[in-house]
Amino acid sequence: MEDPETLTNQSRRGFFGRQVLKWSKLLFFAMTITTVFCLFSPLIYLVDCVKEDGEEIRIQQSPDRMEDQSMNPAEENGHSGDNRQGLTTVFKLATLLGKKNISLSDLSEEDRELFIQELSMCQWSKNESKCTPSIGEDEMVNLLINGIRDVILKEIQESPFFSLITDKPVKIADKTHLPVFVRYVGESAPKVELMGFLPFDESCHVDTQAEHLAKILTEDWGLPMSQCRGQAFMHLGSGYQSLKKMSLDFLNSYPLSVVTPSESCGLAHWLAGSVPCPSVAKMLDITEDLLLFFDESPCLEGQLAQAVDGLLNMPREALDEMPETCCSRWKKREDFFDILADTLEGILSCLDAVSSSAIGAKSMHAQVLSTALRNLDFIVTLVILKNACAPLRNCSTVFRCGNPADILCEVEKIPSIIETLSKMLENVSTLHSTWFEQAFQLATRVAPEQVCFSEEANSYESPEIYYRENLSVPLLRSLIDEMKYSFSDSHLKALSVLSLLPSCNPQPILPESTDKPFSLYLADLLEPEAAEQEINAWAAVWSEKYQDAAPPSSIAETLVHPESNSHPTVASMLRLVAVLPSVSMECDLMKTTLNSMRDLLKHTVCKGSRKDHVLLLFHCTTLQRLPEVIERCMDVDPESSPCLSQVHFKMVLRLFLNDHVV
Repeated sequence: MEDPETLTNQSRRGFFGRQVLKWSKLLFFAMTITTVFCLFSPLIYLVDCVKEDGEEIRIQQSPDRMEDQSMNPAEENGHSGDNRQGLTTVFKLATLLGKKNISLSDLSEEDRELFIQELSMCQWSKNESKCTPSIGEDEMVNLLINGIRDVILKEIQESPFFSLITDKPVKIADKTHLPVFVRYVGESAPKVELMGFLPFDESCHVDTQAEHLAKILTEDWGLPMSQCRGQAFMHLGSGYQSLKKMSLDFLNSYPLSVVTPSESCGLAHWLAGSVPCPSVAKMLDITEDLLLFFDESPCLEGQLAQAVDGLLNMPREALDEMPETCCSRWKKREDFFDILADTLEGILSCLDAVSSSAIGAKSMHAQVLSTALRNLDFIVTLVILKNACAPLRNCSTVFRCGNPADILCEVEKIPSIIETLSKMLENVSTLHSTWFEQAFQLATRVAPEQVCFSEEANSYESPEIYYRENLSVPLLRSLIDEMKYSFSDSHLKALSVLSLLPSCNPQPILPESTDKPFSLYLADLLEPEAAEQEINAWAAVWSEKYQDAAPPSSIAETLVHPESNSHPTVASMLRLVAVLPSVSMECDLMKTTLNSMRDLLKHTVCKGSRKDHVLLLFHCTTLQRLPEVIERCMDVDPESSPCLSQVHFKMVLRLFLNDHVV
């Protein structure tokens, strides 16, 4: 039993810590509310508040110092002199509340008791002087990020499968990084979470970079690749090869980690990024800049809509019913290159109007884009892409937003699409001549004074032959290779599991059948020998018991249906196919999640933010719950007050309030 003086000191420390936390919380919320009225979006506020610092966070300390901190002896009351483990627990618990978007009071009494018990087991330094210098701000950020990742990894273990998805590269602190997401099933519904950012150098040797990236994913972040069932890597032109090498290495070690496209954008746009042609990469960069230009202002989008009205080969009523035709969403459509080519004249007229009426940077930007779009090389590349990607049109929309039955129909067409592309390659001389003529006519209409070929194109027998050998041929070869790579036999077998969905009218497996939907995942099933019998029972239930009722139309709806509990093998297979990046998610969750993250990144990276702070912005619900967890921890154990009160100042307030730039 501790003496009265010790208890008094503990009470004072607890009181002091709570008062510090109380006033810092009041300051935080007051300034946050004030700032919301000054900005058009709370998210942008969070972004702008990130410290403008181009340096990488240096988490690692000197070996001597780390050894001193980790080797602190236990004190008389049994508390360790190192607070890292306690902070890790606090951060994990805040993440758990943030993921569910609930407060501590929303937990059941039993869960709340377990929560408090977890806090009471934390060990804290008794001596205040030991806390202050031991853990710096950067290490706190690192501990918090690790806590967030640990919670995601725990959810993956419960899933128990996931897929790995990378998005297009972004600049953070003037360095290129790849956003990495994981997709898994949490509480019967697919989820997408940001895991972090991979450093990326296009000039690095392919094998070296592939090995380095894989090491970060598996060793630093702890992703269990043996549980990976899907991979989708956004294509990056020449830099894409290191990602492809890493993907193939994973596939060699874990054959069930099938490679797929992502349903977050149209298949044509997805595959075009892999084409090893400088003109294609340049064209995609220009179109990205074009879409961002119009996406910055609703007024500009309205002007564009008027300018291109009537140029699209579809009724205006159909156009109004398809919000995806909004210019900022064009690249997610299956006919992206068709739309761009068909509306090029309208786009140019809109850009010319902006450049002549606007002033400053907006006018200059419009003029630069107008010049780039009138460039002959851009126009030829666009028209050839439009024609070469024609066989992909129907397939793309189905995978991005189609229902499971449509996806199954399109899966059957994949071999014929590859065959069509192969025949196009065989007849490329004839086809290319027509494509080149179309491009030349379009260029003559939009920029007759600029129809002149490059010196390199003129060095060939004719410019037509130059574009055939340097664009059409490598483009078709790349599309064929990428279709085979993205739609392997394993991927197609995995998609066949969708036939078990009630809306797809599941059928019993015939005794003589060799094509069984569970064949790919036998090793993942708890009772593989009973799979066929259970599937037959599942098919009978939906054809007999629920024939007059509307069946569940999605994977999520099916997984929460009572019949899924009675058929665990079927439920397991549906959870497996639910993580595939190529399968559209309910409420367009994949698309909206990635797009909202891209929007946030677009505003964040311009401030030179550090990547760890950017990552925390995506997981801001954890930070929102952190003060509550800190306060409860200080109530449970006053010894935590000196350290935890500093956490609030050093990390939360610094992250959101310091160096505020509007």
